[in-house]
Amino acid sequence: MKPNRLAARQPADTPPAELAPFRIELSGNRRAVADGFAAVLSCSDTCICVRSGRFTVRFTGRNLHVSALTEHEAVIEGFLTSVEYGG
Repeated sequence: MKPNRLAARQPADTPPAELAPFRIELSGNRRAVADGFAAVLSCSDTCICVRSGRFTVRFTGRNLHVSALTEHEAVIEGFLTSVEYGG
């Protein structure tokens, strides 16, 4: 039987925190729950950036704010116009 080449593998030099699962749940365009993030990088009423391992996620819109924040979850509310992923 051939080994599964598509199985997820962790590179030897990549820390486990960088591969942690990250999930975004959107409720329309008014609320986003970012679960599994590592840090809030920036926060204004038009842009909120969070980091999850080696990726960043930018929420843009109007009247944005972080309404709840725990160690690994942020609730972002306001009028969301875009969600962008970066590496």
